[in-house]
Amino acid sequence: MRNPTGRTLGLVLSGGGARGVFQVGVYEELQNDPRFARRPMALSGTSAGAINAALIAAGRSPQEMMGFWNQVADNPPAIASARFFRTAVRTLARLTLSESLAWLHPGRRWGALVQRARNHVPPESGGVLALAVEFLLSTRFELVSQFLDGIQEPFLADTAPLRRMLIETFGGERLPNVGIDLAVSTVDAHTGRVVRFATRQTALTLPPDYTIVDAITVDMVLASASIPLLFPPVCIGNQFLWDGGLLVNTPLAPAVALGADEIITVLTTEPPDLHPHPFPNIRPGRRAHRR
Repeated sequence: MRNPTGRTLGLVLSGGGARGVFQVGVYEELQNDPRFARRPMALSGTSAGAINAALIAAGRSPQEMMGFWNQVADNPPAIASARFFRTAVRTLARLTLSESLAWLHPGRRWGALVQRARNHVPPESGGVLALAVEFLLSTRFELVSQFLDGIQEPFLADTAPLRRMLIETFGGERLPNVGIDLAVSTVDAHTGRVVRFATRQTALTLPPDYTIVDAITVDMVLASASIPLLFPPVCIGNQFLWDGGLLVNTPLAPAVALGADEIITVLTTEPPDLHPHPFPNIRPGRRAHRR
């Protein structure tokens, strides 16, 4: 929202999962800065940043925002999908049984295994597991596809509790607007295209990149924070939408499109390594060694 008395400030909030709570502290500090106070704002957020941007756009104070995140920490609003694990275990057991019976008879499987085993001579620690994975990926990859096809739930956790929590927080499915322009970014699960929802039309917020809405909804915010495979995509209209952080984890463009003259970006990602070195192994703080 612009006015003739001051320049429009853009606040861009990145994705970052649980680290998004640190954005609340930055917002609190900005409120104490006279250069920030009482200025028209344009907000843009992705993932956890979209949740914080929505809370700010709805007029929530830093204390209320911290209350929201403390509630999330005390009782995470996601439920592991029993159907996912039930069908995964059932499919794994079926494939294990059928493969075990097939290995009782000589054939191409044994020949392919022997051929791959030559790559692991002389043997070393972990070699058996490495051989098994190599054989699976190079020779029997269809087993992976069959396993995935047997899982009847395409996500690990249901976010229905988070949706209910957001509705309770905002007092309904539509966010109240206190005069702050807001844009949230998502990704179309079928096309991989970025889908942005914005509350104000400008010369830059044009379709197909932007969808102009009267109000951002809880489902739009939830879609922006729905991590693929971990959470289900959110259906809005005829689109299934996922976490915007897949492609635009720091959504600067919407802030510019909404008319921001100055932009403050709050990142919650890891800083770049200024001193490159050999890649460490999986365990932090240790280097990988080869004999």
